[in-house]
Amino acid sequence: MSDTQLSVDVLRLRDEGWLLPRFRLAFLRPVRGQLVVREEAVADLNRHALTARLLDGSVAPPTDLLPPLVDVVLRHMTPNEWVFTGFERIEKLDRQMDYAQTWLVMPGEVRAAP
Repeated sequence: MSDTQLSVDVLRLRDEGWLLPRFRLAFLRPVRGQLVVREEAVADLNRHALTARLLDGSVAPPTDLLPPLVDVVLRHMTPNEWVFTGFERIEKLDRQMDYAQTWLVMPGEVRAAP
């Protein structure tokens, strides 16, 4: 196992399922954290689903920096960016809503693991 950690920068390209126009993307700041993609049990769906999480590794236990991306699919990959799609489960108006979401993931910094 490696003694290094890769941080990534994530831009969320949708707002409540709607694709953001380019002029709005110019004003967004990426969120930096550790990307974890794994299969997890999703109780509401009554099944397992591939889930992507952006975690804050500086706290114990690590916490989510963004809502998890459920049923994640890798759509595009180059050395400088990855694009994941899926849906977010957001608490809104006292109920849970599912919205389509797209993450643009860019490599950040590599540093020694604590």
